[in-house]
Amino acid sequence: MRIFKAYKSPFVVETSKINRLMSVVRENFTRLKVPSEEHFEVVFAGGRHFATNSLEEVFQLDNSKGTRISEFSIRCFVDAKDRQGTANFFAEFDSAPPTGVRLSVGSNDAKWAADLFSSAEEQIERTFQTSMVLRLKSSPFVAFAPILVALVLLSAGLALTLGQVAIGEDLERTMC
Repeated sequence: MRIFKAYKSPFVVETSKINRLMSVVRENFTRLKVPSEEHFEVVFAGGRHFATNSLEEVFQLDNSKGTRISEFSIRCFVDAKDRQGTANFFAEFDSAPPTGVRLSVGSNDAKWAADLFSSAEEQIERTFQTSMVLRLKSSPFVAFAPILVALVLLSAGLALTLGQVAIGEDLERTMC
């Protein structure tokens, strides 16, 4: 069974939130009672990749203006076909427009997969930015906003002009 969902939302990857997500993932993998592996990958804005098995190494990376991180992915898995079957977890935070997060959980144990997916989804949603400005900024309709504003202003100006002409004509008729 594989459960997958893509979220289109701006997000902030903070150490505390990723630690909580990994805590939930590790807790679920511990229930399988087989060793699991963890891999983390970072892609920088210039296209440089960094891969490691240590989350602490990821947190120590420079994410300043010159070396901005554009993607961060987490992959955890077991491959023990002789015992529990396969199980995997994948989460990717991608800042390329449209910004978003992809989450995937797979396992032969449907209940385990659904439990992990639900728990991980809750933690991932905590990384989302709820600011209206950020949500609008990442919206595909932002490109049309200046045109829409111009049309509204033009319409309002035209309505005011026509309204003044009509009022002026009414005043002239009543004065005559």
